[in-house]
Amino acid sequence: MKIVELGCGNLDNISSLKGDIIAVDKKIVGKPRKNMKVVEGDFFDITFKERFDRINAHYSLCFNKKGVIESKFPYITSRLKKGGVLSIKDFQTDESIVLKRTNLDDSWFFDLLKKYVNPNFKIKRSKVFEESHNHTHLIFELIITKT
Repeated sequence: MKIVELGCGNLDNISSLKGDIIAVDKKIVGKPRKNMKVVEGDFFDITFKERFDRINAHYSLCFNKKGVIESKFPYITSRLKKGGVLSIKDFQTDESIVLKRTNLDDSWFFDLLKKYVNPNFKIKRSKVFEESHNHTHLIFELIITKT
């Protein structure tokens, strides 16, 4: 299984995944495992030769401007194999952190997903307590299979 993690940060989000993993971020903190290739750079500026069984974007897309996401996201989703999984986690609209970043919990982003990945998906919303910052985040999560 080929997996790419967009905005991997400290590699925690992918530590339990099995397969050939490409971890991408502007600055990678942490030590990669044997099955990981790390690529430093903006994930929207990197071109991939391969197609992936899974693309993860956990808490990373919102750090980009809406126009950049709208223009670059179609390329990213084109690298997902048919039947592959796109996993997105990010902050809900009422999360104060979103006020400083791009809100993805919105119809414009869901329209992109419908157009380029799959028109049928469900949004899961939850609360996650972050111990390192001692507060709770409101999170939305999408796991979408490409049709």
